[in-house]
Amino acid sequence: MARRGRSRSAPATQAFSISSTTRTGSYWSRCWTVAASTIAIGVFSAATTDVEYTLTVTDRFTDESVSYFNPAGTPAAAITDVDALANACPGNPGGSKTAAPVVSETVNSDEPIRAAASGKTECVPSDTVACVGAGGRFRAEAEWRDFDENEGPGRSVADVPSETSGLFYFFGRDNWEVLFKVLDACTFNDRFWFFAAATTNVDYTLKVTDTMTGAEITYNNPLGVASPAITDTSAFPCP
Repeated sequence: MARRGRSRSAPATQAFSISSTTRTGSYWSRCWTVAASTIAIGVFSAATTDVEYTLTVTDRFTDESVSYFNPAGTPAAAITDVDALANACPGNPGGSKTAAPVVSETVNSDEPIRAAASGKTECVPSDTVACVGAGGRFRAEAEWRDFDENEGPGRSVADVPSETSGLFYFFGRDNWEVLFKVLDACTFNDRFWFFAAATTNVDYTLKVTDTMTGAEITYNNPLGVASPAITDTSAFPCP
């Protein structure tokens, strides 16, 4: 039976963590004025989990709020709500958002591509490479493409205070896109788990390599799809 409780917020990053007896996950959200023409604040959020959760964002100046719900057993889809808080901007003629809480839809990204072990390699952290899990054993890299055919590598966020987790950004250093982590579940199902979430609907590819064996897994999110959480509990064999 899952344990229920409040999430814990890291003040500077708007990141949260949640836990249960069978899954661990985390999510973060961001909001900003989308554009002068929309006269609204948008909320983007992602979660590396398939547990039930509700995320409520409240504008403390207007008391306007909006809630998002993810049902138990559903890998959480990215929230890309570009007009979440209609009253947040001065001069907006609209009222509070009255739509029902948004339920994450089950969406299908491309199936991961698994490459067999090819021999021991290494992970060297860089601007585009993150080394996470089991002392930096797993190398993570990303590539992205947007609606205007702009493309490039994911950039690793430096100084993430976690040995198991990492972050990539695509467009700006303070605009995080992908949260990912490797969990040691060797005593549970003899596997390393890979979880990831992205606050985006652009095309991106996330490649993870086990440097002890050379095995690779590539995850892809197609253009236009609100990225679902990756909850791969059989990603890499132990030890």
